[in-house]
Amino acid sequence: MAEHFEDPFDKNEGEPKVSIDANGNALNNASLGKRFVNVLVDSLAIGAIGGLLSVNTGSFFWGNLIYFAYYIYLENSKGQTLGKMLTKTKVVNEDGSKPEIAMIILRSLLRIIPFLWISFFITDDKTGWHDRWTKTRVVEI
Repeated sequence: MAEHFEDPFDKNEGEPKVSIDANGNALNNASLGKRFVNVLVDSLAIGAIGGLLSVNTGSFFWGNLIYFAYYIYLENSKGQTLGKMLTKTKVVNEDGSKPEIAMIILRSLLRIIPFLWISFFITDDKTGWHDRWTKTRVVEI
């Protein structure tokens, strides 16, 4: 496996996608390709966790509990899900600081918006609504 994930979708077109932390340092926003890989890996991990816990009852409750627990626990404790660990990205506040648990919970709840992925293509800075509304970003580390 490669030491660093090379993003085949990042063409560096248009304005650079950056946030600025509290110290004035540039934080490079993760590309759409890395964000896609994050979702793919995290979806596989959530499915595997559900399988390991034998929660294959078709229950809406248990499936959602695993989904939200995965995102809330990992993003709050490490700033990274398994997908973000693979792509060397993490979730931060717009100023580069660690998001509070309330923002992580809200961010996780907002992921259930139907067609959320469309927001990445219609916003100027290529962020999702769940990023914008919680004032968080997924950045390169």
